[in-house]
Amino acid sequence: MHRVLLEVLSVYALLFGGTLIFSKIGELGGWLGELGNTAIPLSLWLSAQEMATRRGGARRFGIDLGGLWGESQPQLFALLGEGLKELGVAVALAVLIFPPFALGFALWHNPPHPFEWRIPQAFTAFVIAQFLVVALPEEAFFRGYVQTRLHDCFVPRFRWLGAEFHPLALVIQALLFALIHLASEARIEKLATFFPGLVFGGLRAWWGGIGASLCFHALSNVFAEFLVEGWLRPS
Repeated sequence: MHRVLLEVLSVYALLFGGTLIFSKIGELGGWLGELGNTAIPLSLWLSAQEMATRRGGARRFGIDLGGLWGESQPQLFALLGEGLKELGVAVALAVLIFPPFALGFALWHNPPHPFEWRIPQAFTAFVIAQFLVVALPEEAFFRGYVQTRLHDCFVPRFRWLGAEFHPLALVIQALLFALIHLASEARIEKLATFFPGLVFGGLRAWWGGIGASLCFHALSNVFAEFLVEGWLRPS
């Protein structure tokens, strides 16, 4: 148990320190800033892949994404079908969670004017970035590598609604997820990412891989951007 936990915390500490450094480089702007900003998600993704390779393979860690990065490569239509299934699960969960989240958002921020439906700037690029640059590496590392290894660490696990999990594993991965957001942007409200981290972790435990949690993570960020655009940004 202690050995596994030490492994997870050591890998995380290296990434946390790297995120601090890369974030400072990102603040410089220009090509150097772009390099720093790119290094953060890339380091998360590569770390998840490397540790999964050492500890049993991409499938065990839920990061093979239907075989795309696993031992066997699926046919295009099979991969598209898997992707649509994962997206469907994420959309179904969004239908349940997004309305109360929007209400809570409004109560917390007390917007100065009624909601205005506006498409965020560079919307297509923003959506693609949320899926590939934000959600994919974060889900691969925190819900793929970290959560899997924490479940190796904490036994016995529990079953609830078809999901096998340990509460400590879910809580610790969500806490680490929240803390690394402070490394990239030192604002205390960033710790609120602990709560979606719990949801992403629960979805990973219930569904198996990270595909559904990846899609729900990205959709959540896109939805939050619509709320900010419609309520908090001036016309």
